[in-house]
Order: sequence, then C-alpha cells, then structure tokens
Amino acid sequence: IRTGHIPLNGYLYRFKRVDAVRCPTCGYHTENTDHFIFYCPAYAHEHWALRRHLKSGGLTRKAVLNDARMIKPLANYIAATHRF
Repeated sequence: IRTGHIPLNGYLYRFKRVDAVRCPTCGYHTENTDHFIFYCPAYAHEHWALRRHLKSGGLTRKAVLNDARMIKPLANYIAATHRF
C-alpha cells in the first residue's frame, strides 16, 4: 500500500489492465492509494470505521500506514470496501 502497488485503477492502468485511471465508485479522475483510503466519498462509512481506531489526529497517511496498531483496522477497511 505504501508503494502504491495495489490493484487500484491508477496502478493497473500503467500495465494496461484497465481502460481508465478513474475511480469506479465515485468517478474521481485518479484512483490511487490516497483517494481510496482517505478521500473517496463512496466509502464514507468505511472511513468513519477506520477513524474510530485512531488515538488522535485525523485520518492521515502517517497515522494509518506508519502505525502497527492500524494494520488490522486497515485490513478491515479494505475488506469492507469490497474493492479487491
């Protein structure tokens, strides 16, 4: 996830596995890791569930990807989106 090597359209497009980089759920121009985890409005409920596990601060890349305690909540978020 940190490197962006994740089956989202922004990455898959580079290898011609999808026709467009657009987010398939909200239509945003580029579906990348940041959009998927932090911003996609289609996953607002899932964002809320992920935020519950943060001790302080907001839903940021550092808070989610650099904290070992966030591994399971992040895995649950990914599973809840049914994106891959």
